[in-house]
Amino acid sequence: MQLRGSADVRRVMELYTPLIYRLAYARTGNHSDAEDVCQEVFLSLARKNPDFAAEENRRAWLIRATLNRTASLWRTPWKRRVALGDDSARHRADVHPDEALADALAALSGDDRALIHLFYFEGFKTEEIATLLGRKPATVRTQLLRARRRLKAQLTEEV
Repeated sequence: MQLRGSADVRRVMELYTPLIYRLAYARTGNHSDAEDVCQEVFLSLARKNPDFAAEENRRAWLIRATLNRTASLWRTPWKRRVALGDDSARHRADVHPDEALADALAALSGDDRALIHLFYFEGFKTEEIATLLGRKPATVRTQLLRARRRLKAQLTEEV
């Protein structure tokens, strides 16, 4: 299933932009970076125009491309030296429970946020996450367990 024209590209973008953006934001913690990653992923899809056997393969390719792009974003010299516009910096005495969760998630590493996001927010099973990340399912389960513990520690720390 290759993209045949601008209508196909628009359809794929409309279908997958929310997923790709949420994942990019979970990894970067910044709206601007998430938007940039989202644009770059779809630009890469349009340029490469890979042939997919099924729509599920396209979805997996987009997720993998998003994870790769967010990982490479943090390797740039600019990001290593400067942390601008961190959207997670909210410090108030009366924090809403959703904001407390968002702050706790933002305090986690990008890998932990991605695992939690894929499992809880996107509904992927550990086997699917393992396939996407190129890891063993047991490794993903262990990493997810550790990420949950770190999230719990962040949440109890805020209380």
